[in-house]
Amino acid sequence: MGYKHIVWVNEDGINKKTQKIENLEQALGQALLKVCMNPEYASTPDGPERVWWVDVGNCGGCINWVDEVHQQDSRLYLWEGNCLRALQKVDDAALQQAAALLQEEIERRSSAE
Repeated sequence: MGYKHIVWVNEDGINKKTQKIENLEQALGQALLKVCMNPEYASTPDGPERVWWVDVGNCGGCINWVDEVHQQDSRLYLWEGNCLRALQKVDDAALQQAAALLQEEIERRSSAE
């Protein structure tokens, strides 16, 4: 209960044919724990910023942390380009795209009734 971590995983990082490391499962588990529970922070001009990705083997950005939400929260996310982002973190053009996608789904469901 309580908080949940939203992550996405790059398929190249979990494919045993492309990953040539021993104990891939252990490496993935360690990466997941690191990005969720013990993240690194990088110095930026605006102050410390969470490093939201972890490399595994030869896959850069294999595990990508998106957000931490409480089970009672309601939030929307948009897969844009190559990344899942909370709507609060997308630019105006992506927000308009999300609104159009939601409207299309509402209309599809209304016409199916």
